[in-house]
Amino acid sequence: MGTLNFMSPESIQYTSQKQGKDYLKIGLKSDVWSLGCILYNLVYGKTPFQHISATHAKLLAIVDNRQAIEFPDVSDPHLLDVLMKCLRRDPQRRPSISELLEHPYLVEEVMPVAVKQCKDPHVQSLISEIENLSPASVKKMKEVRSLTGFT
Repeated sequence: MGTLNFMSPESIQYTSQKQGKDYLKIGLKSDVWSLGCILYNLVYGKTPFQHISATHAKLLAIVDNRQAIEFPDVSDPHLLDVLMKCLRRDPQRRPSISELLEHPYLVEEVMPVAVKQCKDPHVQSLISEIENLSPASVKKMKEVRSLTGFT
């Protein structure tokens, strides 16, 4: 069934019976909720309902639209937007995985334009490695910074 702190509202609410046995009838957007809980935990150091210790109260809070989820300010507005969208209680209003992959938080340019426009072959080689996410590229980022004056 899963850990309560990461369970979507629909995984708590939508059970059905098939051949006399209970089973969960949930979609992929339930995983988006869980991803939102994981991201929330990474950002804030706790899950959205971690402060509620009683199991029954926690279950009720997860499914209750009146129980607001707190979203303290973060430095990146795109990150906050992803968190808020992933943790929408209505799965129909939650983004799909493909929509999340197109979100500005995940596709925003991280390489400064001046670095990308640099014609130095060494810098271009480093950029290529970084864009391909090779493990050695992380160490070479310092070289790009020193060559371009970015710190």
